[in-house]
Amino acid sequence: MSAEKLYNELINSMIRGGGISSAGYNILLEKGKELGFNKETVDILIELEKKKLSGNDYEDSEDFDEYSLDTEREETFKSYKDNSKSRNRKKSDNTVYEFKSAITRLGPILTPHVIKIHSDKIEYRKRNKHLFNVDSIVIPIDKIASIKVDSHIWGADIIIKSYGAGEIVGKCFTVSDAKQIQRLIQERQG
Repeated sequence: MSAEKLYNELINSMIRGGGISSAGYNILLEKGKELGFNKETVDILIELEKKKLSGNDYEDSEDFDEYSLDTEREETFKSYKDNSKSRNRKKSDNTVYEFKSAITRLGPILTPHVIKIHSDKIEYRKRNKHLFNVDSIVIPIDKIASIKVDSHIWGADIIIKSYGAGEIVGKCFTVSDAKQIQRLIQERQG
Protein backbone atom coordinates (compact mmCIF):
# COMPACT_ATOMS: atom_id res chain seq x y z
CA MET A 1 0.00 0.00 0.00
CA SER A 2 1.41 3.40 -0.95
CA ALA A 3 2.10 6.17 1.56
CA GLU A 4 -0.71 8.26 0.07
CA LYS A 5 -3.24 5.47 0.56
CA LEU A 6 -2.06 4.97 4.15
CA TYR A 7 -2.47 8.71 4.74
CA ASN A 8 -5.95 8.55 3.25
CA GLU A 9 -6.79 5.60 5.51
CA LEU A 10 -5.51 7.56 8.55
CA ILE A 11 -7.90 10.41 7.71
CA ASN A 12 -10.71 7.90 7.22
CA SER A 13 -10.13 6.19 10.59
CA MET A 14 -9.96 9.52 12.44
CA ILE A 15 -13.28 10.64 10.96
CA ARG A 16 -14.94 7.31 11.81
CA GLY A 17 -13.53 7.46 15.34
CA GLY A 18 -15.75 10.40 16.25
CA GLY A 19 -14.21 13.27 14.32
CA ILE A 20 -10.82 14.86 14.06
CA SER A 21 -9.58 16.51 17.25
CA SER A 22 -7.05 19.35 17.26
CA ALA A 23 -4.29 16.91 18.19
CA GLY A 24 -5.39 14.60 15.39
CA TYR A 25 -5.43 17.51 12.96
CA ASN A 26 -1.88 18.44 13.99
CA ILE A 27 -0.80 14.84 13.35
CA LEU A 28 -2.44 14.95 9.92
CA LEU A 29 -0.66 18.22 9.12
CA GLU A 30 2.69 16.81 10.22
CA LYS A 31 2.27 13.59 8.23
CA GLY A 32 1.00 15.61 5.27
CA LYS A 33 4.11 17.79 5.31
CA GLU A 34 6.24 14.64 5.23
CA LEU A 35 4.40 13.68 2.03
CA GLY A 36 4.79 17.20 0.60
CA PHE A 37 1.26 18.51 1.25
CA ASN A 38 0.49 21.99 2.50
CA LYS A 39 -2.32 22.90 4.91
CA GLU A 40 -4.85 23.60 2.15
CA THR A 41 -4.27 20.19 0.57
CA VAL A 42 -4.75 18.43 3.90
CA ASP A 43 -8.01 20.35 4.43
CA ILE A 44 -9.23 19.36 0.95
CA LEU A 45 -8.39 15.70 1.55
CA ILE A 46 -10.23 15.75 4.88
CA GLU A 47 -13.30 17.27 3.22
CA LEU A 48 -13.18 14.66 0.43
CA GLU A 49 -13.08 11.87 3.00
CA LYS A 50 -15.95 13.39 5.00
CA LYS A 51 -18.08 13.63 1.87
CA LYS A 52 -17.14 10.12 0.84
CA LEU A 53 -18.12 8.72 4.26
CA SER A 54 -21.36 10.69 4.50
CA GLY A 55 -22.30 9.72 0.97
CA ASN A 56 -25.23 12.17 0.98
CA ASP A 57 -23.78 14.81 -1.29
CA TYR A 58 -22.60 12.41 -3.99
CA GLU A 59 -25.32 9.76 -3.97
CA ASP A 60 -28.05 12.30 -4.71
CA SER A 61 -26.25 13.63 -7.77
CA GLU A 62 -26.63 11.74 -11.03
CA ASP A 63 -23.04 12.23 -12.15
CA PHE A 64 -21.44 10.75 -9.01
CA ASP A 65 -18.77 8.24 -9.87
CA GLU A 66 -16.72 6.60 -7.12
CA TYR A 67 -13.91 5.91 -9.59
CA SER A 68 -13.64 9.58 -10.60
CA LEU A 69 -13.40 10.60 -6.93
CA ASP A 70 -10.55 8.14 -6.36
CA THR A 71 -8.85 9.25 -9.59
CA GLU A 72 -9.15 12.90 -8.56
CA ARG A 73 -7.66 12.10 -5.16
CA GLU A 74 -4.78 10.15 -6.75
CA GLU A 75 -4.05 13.04 -9.14
CA THR A 76 -4.02 15.47 -6.21
CA PHE A 77 -1.53 13.26 -4.36
CA LYS A 78 0.71 12.91 -7.42
CA SER A 79 0.71 16.60 -8.36
CA TYR A 80 1.61 17.75 -4.85
CA LYS A 81 4.18 15.03 -4.37
CA ASP A 82 5.87 15.79 -7.73
CA ASN A 83 5.97 19.53 -7.13
CA SER A 84 6.81 19.53 -3.42
CA LYS A 85 10.53 20.10 -3.89
CA SER A 86 10.08 23.00 -6.30
CA ARG A 87 7.38 24.56 -4.08
CA ASN A 88 9.61 24.33 -1.01
CA ARG A 89 12.52 25.86 -2.90
CA LYS A 90 10.36 28.73 -4.22
CA LYS A 91 8.96 29.39 -0.76
CA SER A 92 12.41 29.62 0.80
CA ASP A 93 13.67 31.85 -2.03
CA ASN A 94 10.88 34.40 -1.63
CA THR A 95 10.57 34.44 2.16
CA VAL A 96 12.26 37.21 4.12
CA TYR A 97 12.68 36.46 7.82
CA GLU A 98 12.80 39.44 10.17
CA PHE A 99 13.98 39.34 13.78
CA LYS A 100 13.92 42.26 16.24
CA SER A 101 15.68 42.63 19.54
CA ALA A 102 13.33 41.97 22.43
CA ILE A 103 12.36 44.65 24.91
CA THR A 104 11.81 41.88 27.45
CA ARG A 105 15.49 40.97 27.07
CA LEU A 106 16.54 44.54 27.96
CA GLY A 107 16.76 45.56 24.31
CA PRO A 108 16.65 49.24 23.34
CA ILE A 109 13.09 50.48 22.82
CA LEU A 110 13.78 53.40 20.47
CA THR A 111 16.72 51.89 18.60
CA PRO A 112 15.98 48.17 18.16
CA HIS A 113 18.36 45.81 16.38
CA VAL A 114 16.70 44.27 13.30
CA ILE A 115 18.12 41.36 11.30
CA LYS A 116 16.47 40.43 8.00
CA ILE A 117 17.46 37.19 6.30
CA HIS A 118 16.88 37.12 2.54
CA SER A 119 17.69 34.20 0.25
CA ASP A 120 21.04 35.70 -0.78
CA LYS A 121 21.92 38.30 1.87
CA ILE A 122 21.69 39.28 5.53
CA GLU A 123 20.56 42.80 6.37
CA TYR A 124 21.20 44.40 9.77
CA ARG A 125 19.43 47.65 10.63
CA LYS A 126 19.53 49.84 13.70
CA ARG A 127 18.14 53.32 14.17
CA ASN A 128 21.01 55.61 15.09
CA LYS A 129 21.19 57.52 18.35
CA HIS A 130 19.67 60.70 16.84
CA LEU A 131 16.53 58.72 15.84
CA PHE A 132 16.44 60.28 12.35
CA ASN A 133 18.32 57.79 10.21
CA VAL A 134 18.95 54.08 10.11
CA ASP A 135 22.39 52.50 10.10
CA SER A 136 22.51 49.31 8.08
CA ILE A 137 24.93 46.60 7.01
CA VAL A 138 24.24 44.16 4.19
CA ILE A 139 26.34 41.00 3.91
CA PRO A 140 25.96 38.47 1.09
CA ILE A 141 25.39 34.92 2.34
CA ASP A 142 28.48 33.61 0.57
CA LYS A 143 30.72 36.15 2.38
CA ILE A 144 29.76 35.01 5.91
CA ALA A 145 32.74 33.53 7.75
CA SER A 146 31.23 32.60 11.12
CA ILE A 147 28.12 32.90 13.25
CA LYS A 148 28.35 32.97 17.03
CA VAL A 149 25.45 32.96 19.47
CA ASP A 150 26.46 34.39 22.84
CA SER A 151 23.80 33.35 25.37
CA HIS A 152 23.52 35.13 28.69
CA ILE A 153 20.99 35.32 31.50
CA TRP A 154 18.79 37.94 29.78
CA GLY A 155 18.81 36.51 26.25
CA ALA A 156 21.40 36.21 23.52
CA ASP A 157 23.65 38.28 21.30
CA ILE A 158 24.48 37.14 17.80
CA ILE A 159 27.79 37.92 16.10
CA ILE A 160 28.06 37.39 12.35
CA LYS A 161 31.56 37.81 10.92
CA SER A 162 32.28 38.03 7.22
CA TYR A 163 35.14 38.02 4.75
CA GLY A 164 35.67 41.75 4.18
CA ALA A 165 32.01 42.80 4.22
CA GLY A 166 31.80 43.95 7.85
CA GLU A 167 30.55 42.46 11.08
CA ILE A 168 27.05 42.28 12.51
CA VAL A 169 26.62 42.37 16.28
CA GLY A 170 22.94 42.02 17.18
CA LYS A 171 22.20 42.41 20.88
CA CYS A 172 19.30 41.46 23.13
CA PHE A 173 17.59 38.79 21.02
CA THR A 174 15.77 35.87 22.56
CA VAL A 175 17.81 32.67 22.58
CA SER A 176 15.30 30.95 20.29
CA ASP A 177 15.48 33.82 17.76
CA ALA A 178 19.28 33.78 17.83
CA LYS A 179 19.38 30.02 17.23
CA GLN A 180 16.84 30.34 14.43
CA ILE A 181 18.93 33.09 12.79
CA GLN A 182 21.96 30.82 13.01
CA ARG A 183 20.04 27.87 11.55
CA LEU A 184 18.57 29.90 8.66
CA ILE A 185 21.96 31.31 7.69
CA GLN A 186 23.59 27.87 7.81
CA GLU A 187 20.80 26.42 5.65
CA ARG A 188 21.33 29.12 3.04
CA GLN A 189 25.10 28.62 3.05
CA GLY A 190 24.91 24.86 2.56
